[in-house]
This record gives sequence, C-alpha cells and structure tokens, in this order.
Amino acid sequence: MLRVPFLLPILAVLGLTGCGGDEITVSACVSPDVLLPDVELSIAGAGFFMTSNGSELRYSPTGDFCVDQAGFLINGLGQAVQIVGLEAGGSVNLGQLNGVQLPLVGESGGVLTDVSVGATGVIEAVYTAGSNVVVGRLALATFPSSQNLAAEGDAVCRETLASGVARRGVAGQAGFGTVAQGTLAPFACEHGRFDAQVAGEGYFVLNNAGVSHYDASMIFGTDSLSNYVDDHGYRVSGYAVDANGTIIPAIVDLTAPADPMAPVATSSIALVVNLDSDAVPPPVTPLDPNDPLSYNFAADVAIFDSFGIGHVASFYFQKRAPADTWDLSMTLDGALVPVGGSPVQVLTFSAGVLTSAASISSGPYPLGNGAEDLVMTLQLAGVTQTSAAFSAGPSIQDGYTEGSVTATHITTAGEIRLDYSNGRSGVLQGQLVLARFPVSGALALSADGETYLATAGAGAPVVDVPGTAGLGEVMATAR
Repeated sequence: MLRVPFLLPILAVLGLTGCGGDEITVSACVSPDVLLPDVELSIAGAGFFMTSNGSELRYSPTGDFCVDQAGFLINGLGQAVQIVGLEAGGSVNLGQLNGVQLPLVGESGGVLTDVSVGATGVIEAVYTAGSNVVVGRLALATFPSSQNLAAEGDAVCRETLASGVARRGVAGQAGFGTVAQGTLAPFACEHGRFDAQVAGEGYFVLNNAGVSHYDASMIFGTDSLSNYVDDHGYRVSGYAVDANGTIIPAIVDLTAPADPMAPVATSSIALVVNLDSDAVPPPVTPLDPNDPLSYNFAADVAIFDSFGIGHVASFYFQKRAPADTWDLSMTLDGALVPVGGSPVQVLTFSAGVLTSAASISSGPYPLGNGAEDLVMTLQLAGVTQTSAAFSAGPSIQDGYTEGSVTATHITTAGEIRLDYSNGRSGVLQGQLVLARFPVSGALALSADGETYLATAGAGAPVVDVPGTAGLGEVMATAR
C-alpha cells in the first residue's frame, strides 16, 4: 500500500502491449529523433491515456511515452500525448486538451534531463540545475462500453458508436484510476464481437422484430444501444440476470451494460494476519500510528466509500502482558477511529486460534466528502497467533470503485461474463439459450440466406441453456 506520492522515472523500453493484447515493436520512441527515452505506464483502475494523431483523438490502456528533440511528449507511434487544460488556482478544464511541450532549457538555465509522471498524472520536467517544473496533467478517458472500442493497428483504440462517448477526467478523480509504472493485468481494446458456434445439437435463438430465427453459428456483438445482436442486426435471445446476478429463466433479448458499474462502499473486511506469539509488549504507550515503537505490527487495507473513492483502513496490533492477549486499534485515512464502538478491541487466543469475537461491527465513520458514512464488519477469523513471524495475507474487502467493461467472455455453457476496470471479473451478465428441433432438416431457410425459421414439419423446439436437455455447448472466439 502506497502511503506517499510516487514518481515514475523515464526509462528505456522498446515495446508496449496494445489494444489487441500483442506485444509490438515501436519506432518513434527509439529513433534518433528522441531526446529522452520512453517509459511504459499503465492505469491502475479505470481509464485510457489520450493521444492525438493530428486530427482525431486516440486511446490506449498503456502509455509508451518519450520526448522528441523539440520537447514534445509523444507515444511510440509519434502521436501527441494529451493533457488537460489548467485554470487559475490549479483546477482542471476537461473541455480543453493540448499536447505538451517541455522547455528544453529551464528558467534557471538548466538542461532538460528527465521527466517524472506522478500517480495523479502530474508531469514534471527535471533540469540539471535540480529544479522540477510542472508542465501539465495527463488526460484520461473512460467509456460506457470500452469493450466496443475498435483497435487501430496494434497500439491504440478509437471510439465507436457501440463504445459510447468518451468521458474525460484525470487520474485519481472519482471513476478514474491512478497512473502506475509498467504493465498491469492484460487489457485489450476488443472489437466486442465473437464468432460463436454450437458444438453438438442446437441452434442459437435470434429475434428479428418478433420473429424467431435460428442459427448454428453466428457473429455477434453489441449495437449502439447496448443490445447483443448478430451480424444481421437480430437480437440475441437468452436469460438475463436480476440485481443480485442470478439467472432469470425467462427468454428475453439480451443486453450489455449501458452504464458503468456503480461503485459500492466497503461493508466487510476479512483480515488475514499472523501474530508472533513470542512478541513482547511495545516499549512506547499509548499507540501512536506514526511511532513504530508503539505497536508490534500493522496492516493496511484499501477500501472504498459510496462514491467509489479510495481510503486506507490501517490496523495496529499491540501485544499485552497477559498471555495470548493483543489490542487491536484502527485508523481511517491516518486518523484513529473506534473499533466496534471502543477505542481498542481486545483479542485473545488459545493454541493459536482466536477465542474472542470473530466478527466486529464498526462505524458509522463520517468521511466529510459527501459520501455515506462507512459502516463495516471486521471479520477476524483469519487472525492467528503462532510462533511464526508477523505476516499479513491478502485481506478481503467487498467495496469497489466505478468500473467500465474491459473484456467479455463467453463460456461453453453460454454464460456472458464481463471483466471490469475496477477489478471485478467474471460478472454474469446473461446466458445464451439454444433450441433443438425433433426434425431439424425440416427447418426453412430465411430470406437472409443464413438463418432458419421454424416449420410445422420441424416440430416444437426444446429451448434451454447449452449443455442441458440434449443441447450442445457454445464455442465462442473473440474477433
């Protein structure tokens, strides 16, 4: 967990992961015209870097940036990196985008030697005289359906009707991630379309203005209204999900999310910590989070409020004189807060296993930013005391920020599952259905020449999800 701002030094890197997910070699940032070599950046969370090809904006999930001989910040394709306009007082003007040119010589006469990019996208030019000059702040964009961005070449994406219009912002703003060094999880600008076939018995079910069509293979994706459609524009039929993500077994026209996933405040934190049974009480009392001599061990957990804004809950463990006894304290964004209504919760153990309360309700915690007060349950069953050294495993919390779709997956059972920029993955959006006819050879070819229509001779269809009722499985490949 980062507790202080960080800077990303410009490093020499020769490739980037593009919209198609393939690593490519770029030339603009390794040519003789480059003044400063490049760095590979990513966005931790939602957002795309913005560049301009001279006439139109382009978007990329990674930033392969360098400085040319004229001082312009460019990406590996030579496109101008975009920054937001800055108003008096430092506020950003999202309606104004510009390329950024770094002065080659600073006001003190120093020569430009380096560039740093902070977690919030602030760009600083570094000069030999030792002074840093802020030259701008990176512009980011999110989309209602980013999986429908179109790949242009292998390195950038362009907006489409199906992706929705770009929403501009800056790193760290609600709904946008932060800038990180290197490449994070793979992130492709997908076409949002699939080649799908039925392996075994059955046909996909399509709705053409109220008339059912059937097809053993189809190309499908989403239209500008977020409907799942095949390449004839027929609506794809299946089962939708309710607000809890549970399949509703009634055939409907399937739709993709039209809006970003709404943020959810953290309501539960499950701590996974081992406390050293050989520890002695800390020499300093009372607890001071800024004094490591006042506690034995601390663990940080990133949590979210109802706006999707991140906060840090820190947990401090202090060994006490009675055997197998510890005090648990908590800070929220650095300020001490009660735990379960008390300044300190006493934890007790027997044979390494927690014997005090394994679940503690805490809060409400006012945040002062207009978000709802945080109310959380601390799950402590994962806190143990053994002779091993202090350690903290991956604690689990259930909150998340706003997220846009980053990838779509179709399972063999026909489930449509979505990955989001906020880390939520495999979220069930719906399930395709298949139809099987007693006499499939009696189906009639429709006017489009590719799909089929039911006939009396074909018999009444059995319609169910793939892999059931004698139906085959779905084999889907992203285009």
